[in-house]
Amino acid sequence: MSDHETPPEPAADRIDAGVAAVVAELSYDLDDAGRAAVRERVIGHLKLGDALRAFPLENADEPDFIFRVYRAEG
Repeated sequence: MSDHETPPEPAADRIDAGVAAVVAELSYDLDDAGRAAVRERVIGHLKLGDALRAFPLENADEPDFIFRVYRAEG
């Protein structure tokens, strides 16, 4: 997948499981619009996870940033 390709749609069973997990944690019922919103968020998170897993990393790869502690003057 190139940098500009849209990731493929996650499998329906993964989407349904994600939506069911979110709904199970709620203390109230969702209407159809609420479930649709949750479904879209779940799809987005699954696509992001798939894109991250597709990026090749080795165990020895270092982070792409340098952490420097900031110390205020005085």
